[in-house]
Amino acid sequence: MKFLVNYYPFYLLVFYVIGDLLQQELRVFKSAVSIGVSFACCSALVLFFSFRTQRTPYFLLGASVLCSHLAILLVFHQAPEHKPLYFKNQLQATNYLSLKVNSILRSTARYRKFVATVQQTNGKPSIGKILLYQALDDTRQLHSGSILYVKGTPIPLRDPVNPSLFNYRKHLAKQHIYHLLNIKYLPFIARSPSESNLGIHALHFRDKLLEQLRTQLDTSIVYPMTSALLLGNRYAMNPQSIKAYRQAGAAHILAISGLHIGILSQLLRFFLQLIFGQRSYQLLRVLILILLLGIYVYISGGSPSAIRAWTTLSFIYISRAFKRQVHLAQPCILAMLVLLIANPTNLYNTSFQLSFLAVIGILAIYPRLSNLWTPKNYVLKIVWSSFSISIATQVVLTPIIIFYFHEFSTVFWLTNLCILPFLSAILIIGTFLLIFTSLMTPPEVLLNTYSYLCRGLHQLLMSLGSHDTFIISNLVISKTTVLLLYLIELLLYLLLLNYSQLKSYLLLSAVLLLQLGAIYQKSIRIHAKRLIVFHEHSSSMIGIQRQGVTTLYCSDKIPNPLTVRNYQLWSATSIRYQKLAAAYFIPNHLIFIVGKSGIYPTDYSSNSIVILRQSPKIHLEKLLKTLRPKLVIADGSNYKSYIKRWKKTCRQQKTPFHATAEKGAFVLSF
Repeated sequence: MKFLVNYYPFYLLVFYVIGDLLQQELRVFKSAVSIGVSFACCSALVLFFSFRTQRTPYFLLGASVLCSHLAILLVFHQAPEHKPLYFKNQLQATNYLSLKVNSILRSTARYRKFVATVQQTNGKPSIGKILLYQALDDTRQLHSGSILYVKGTPIPLRDPVNPSLFNYRKHLAKQHIYHLLNIKYLPFIARSPSESNLGIHALHFRDKLLEQLRTQLDTSIVYPMTSALLLGNRYAMNPQSIKAYRQAGAAHILAISGLHIGILSQLLRFFLQLIFGQRSYQLLRVLILILLLGIYVYISGGSPSAIRAWTTLSFIYISRAFKRQVHLAQPCILAMLVLLIANPTNLYNTSFQLSFLAVIGILAIYPRLSNLWTPKNYVLKIVWSSFSISIATQVVLTPIIIFYFHEFSTVFWLTNLCILPFLSAILIIGTFLLIFTSLMTPPEVLLNTYSYLCRGLHQLLMSLGSHDTFIISNLVISKTTVLLLYLIELLLYLLLLNYSQLKSYLLLSAVLLLQLGAIYQKSIRIHAKRLIVFHEHSSSMIGIQRQGVTTLYCSDKIPNPLTVRNYQLWSATSIRYQKLAAAYFIPNHLIFIVGKSGIYPTDYSSNSIVILRQSPKIHLEKLLKTLRPKLVIADGSNYKSYIKRWKKTCRQQKTPFHATAEKGAFVLSF
């Protein structure tokens, strides 16, 4: 830890992250002028104190202030909302768009998903990105780099329809994507890009490799694993397989990361030494090695974890070529700073976070853990080293894994021990397979050996991930809890390095704060009282939460299990089921359920809430005059035409109307 004190890029990174967070989360600056004024004022203060005291740390402080304002400026510049060329500012009643497909996302059960850049809107140059949906049964093929001419109007992305679901809108907003265009019913013309650049050639080369591999490998197991392990294309993987890999603690092998780049770099170093010799042309060998690794990272999709590994190794190899000794953390800090400057939104990328946190675990914990035991047997030494790396990375990754995935695998250490021989062999043989595939037809023995290893690894991970007893699931923690856990880990690490009474007091205070936070959150859950009208297609579900228990009143015997599970995670309550009734009473509210029969009480006049379900054929104006409800709710089981008519009637009668299909689930605290 001491080397960080005198390593200036560390301070630049810290201030850059602070500036990034301030602008991303709080939007502290609304214009480039305000950023410039803030930077000028901060610089003037730094210069004033530096001349008064004449101390060199003020130079570092000035550079750090510059770095934080650079992050703010880059985040502000990336945001398209305030720019006149933003396509949203050019939309009309009828719109003709020119789009370019940037990347391909994981398909859903009904649609293929893409991220596209808007190049023109109604014949005018435009900027901005949108989410593009294409029906799976649409035979028109879209690839990365494809150009589309489409008539249609993008719609704003919505919040999730139920409070328990993942907020995809907020996730995409971090990437400055705010609109969606579904081209299922829209005519469009797609063509290959006219321009020829390195990115297009790389994408076409990867697509060509994938097509050739598809014809040579088993499409059920081997090909999807190959596309993920070697070329970073996880979209061919079966969702059940991905879930099993994650539950086995091996989801990291499906992303091009430091393990892949490390094994490939050693293989390339071996061949370069055979060609140039071991001691001659060292700088040339390093440059060729960095270039080849960079080409592979670019072809494999350029994920943050792959770029991190490539950048870090590049700094290490260059420093060694110039015979300079550096701590391994130094190139990692430089790599993180370079990646964030290139794209400030990387800070919110899950792959970016997991990649650098794993590196922190390896650099900080692994050396001390591995020194606890030094076996003399070579096999035991390899096993202990792998076990130590697994524990070191998992200690650091556990809080954020629970935060994102709500589960924890207890067999991660066993999985990593078992897959290391398989994975090393697969990556080495797979590299030769890619080379042969790009040049000629691979030998049969190479294909058979590679397929055998892939099937063996797949069966191993499926067997480990299929046992629910190894998985601790339904874990929910907040962002505050994640930060407190990392603070506790940091203080414990510092305390073990060098004991002091102050550190022990700080550690105990952090643990106490974590416990008080847990007690406070539990108290909120117990005392929370809510009425939830869920949005469910062709069915109805109403939840009433009291005393830490949620009773779900359902029209179907078996409600949607995904909605129920996600709500249980979101609310952290136990679930009970009951049949849907005609009316409910909660404090200060009377709820009437008007179903398909259209029956409702006519002798009751009060400020009630009416829930319409199953498209009842009623005279809504008469109902409004009879019951005089303070709110009308239409759930997802109603026809769209009925909802449209009811909305118009409620507007005429000046009665609030809530359609779950438009506004999402209705939540009322009482």
